[in-house]
Amino acid sequence: MVGGKAIDKDTPKSDYSWRTLPLDDAPASQLGALRDLQQIEAMDAGAAYQGGRHIASDELGRPVSTEWLTDEFHRIAKRAGLPRIWLHDTRASMNTLMEKAGVSDNFRAAWLGHTVAVNRGVYLRKPGDLSPVGDTIGDIIRSVWQNCDKTRSYLAL
Repeated sequence: MVGGKAIDKDTPKSDYSWRTLPLDDAPASQLGALRDLQQIEAMDAGAAYQGGRHIASDELGRPVSTEWLTDEFHRIAKRAGLPRIWLHDTRASMNTLMEKAGVSDNFRAAWLGHTVAVNRGVYLRKPGDLSPVGDTIGDIIRSVWQNCDKTRSYLAL
């Protein structure tokens, strides 16, 4: 969306965005079923069918509006009992889940189509609870304090 208008291009934003993603059987079979449905719709619609390259399309192959897609995303998430998030936030959520699962920075960035710097800086959820960092810093300070000359006033935190 640019200025409230959907921009539909045949090319991605950058050459780095071109990638082939290996899919597990579950999403691959769902996408295959969707493609099969779209082929049936194309045959039923005949010359009125306008699609062919969009995953999210109506019965005539026209791309669905971004507003409808967002609303549908919220309806599905609600039925699944998931919290309401913006559709765009799914990228950040996936990035965070992959990080917690131990997927390296390089692989996460490549999967999501960004450089490591952009991926870490923009699409990684900032933790809400910083207590683990505080605990670690406390451990460091305690260790330093136990091994220092306690007569020096600048170390008396």
